[in-house]
Amino acid sequence: MISFITVAYNSASTIRACLEAALAQPNSEVIVVDNASADDTLAICRQIPGIKLVPHHTNVGFNGGNNLGLAQASGDIIVLLNPDAVLPANVSPRIERLFAELPDVGMIGCRMTNPDGSLQSTGSQLPTLRTLLYEHSAYHNLFPRSRAFARYLIQDWDRRTSRRLGAVAGSCLAVRRADLEACGGLDSHYFLFYEEVDLARAMAKIGKTAYYAADIEVQHVGGVSTKQDDKNGYIDRIYHASRDYYLRKWHGQAYLVLFKALSWGFNKAYGLWSTAARRLGMVK
Repeated sequence: MISFITVAYNSASTIRACLEAALAQPNSEVIVVDNASADDTLAICRQIPGIKLVPHHTNVGFNGGNNLGLAQASGDIIVLLNPDAVLPANVSPRIERLFAELPDVGMIGCRMTNPDGSLQSTGSQLPTLRTLLYEHSAYHNLFPRSRAFARYLIQDWDRRTSRRLGAVAGSCLAVRRADLEACGGLDSHYFLFYEEVDLARAMAKIGKTAYYAADIEVQHVGGVSTKQDDKNGYIDRIYHASRDYYLRKWHGQAYLVLFKALSWGFNKAYGLWSTAARRLGMVK
């Protein structure tokens, strides 16, 4: 059996389509953890027969919610499914087949598309100090054509062919229960963001890799819940807290301090260069 686990938070606009597509999958069960939604999410879930509903009185985040769902799951394969993602027909047997054919694969991600059919750029290599600096400091302004960042994002790949990767997107992510338990499970210190990268690191420690399945296309709206809470930098603070925890967990406190120092240095250098360039009329 495959257990589809959806953690919902204020997902009333998308949850019905997500659950109806999941319920149509063969040889599966559907579990919904409601993270204290303030809209009609819980009421909609209660109208849909056939799901296991786990209401929770507080928002425990993505991994925290999935761990609540895992406690109720019966499947040998677990699929973490965002409430704004809609599965195609007959995903279950395709995921089972892939795991049977690829014993070294610990996690499977899917080709994600926007509602208009355009392709989302998901999947990457695991981040390094250089790619983190490129993303989170003025490094990208000073070195706009970083080959290391292009390799990290795999920019020469069109996402239309299947391949092994460093990490895949968590919006529709399949894992074997046995592998998940062997690598230590989902770390509930992550409230949101960096969960799939953390899991990919943990899987690598037990000799498992991530796989992008281009032939499984999942429609994904993206950011439905986070956009509602994006006030006064709240989402940015959660993102940075997850990033810092990830660096500290996998590389140590000294690595995190080095990252922060280099980020400050690149930001300072770019600020000085920008000021000088404006004074000299090089930029407006």
